[in-house]
Amino acid sequence: MVTRIEATVVRSITEATRHHRVGKDGPFLIAEGDNAQDFRGPGDGVKRALGHIHFREIELAILHVIEDQFSCHRTSLARTVASLFGAERLGNSDSEIINGVADSMIESGKLRLSGYSMYLGEQ
Repeated sequence: MVTRIEATVVRSITEATRHHRVGKDGPFLIAEGDNAQDFRGPGDGVKRALGHIHFREIELAILHVIEDQFSCHRTSLARTVASLFGAERLGNSDSEIINGVADSMIESGKLRLSGYSMYLGEQ
């Protein structure tokens, strides 16, 4: 039974990507034309592991934190962002995910780092 369900899901995803209704971004499926403008926190008691959250959503949560507080200390960023997604405990891999997204945002100019404080970048 599980094999039939799995085969149906795989076939549906293949069909949707073939007709350009859904795109793949690593392990994530994204509706074509969807340009996420906000991140989703936990809802209806459902919490997602940070590894199941697209980097764009994490990026938007980081921007939210820095815009809300005007800056954020580098060492508290991962814990603060994880709490927006409902995480009560923060593992090393979760910190690495958030800090990796923040690093790429610094490299792209979306954020700037001054000492240990992060601010919005020029872009």
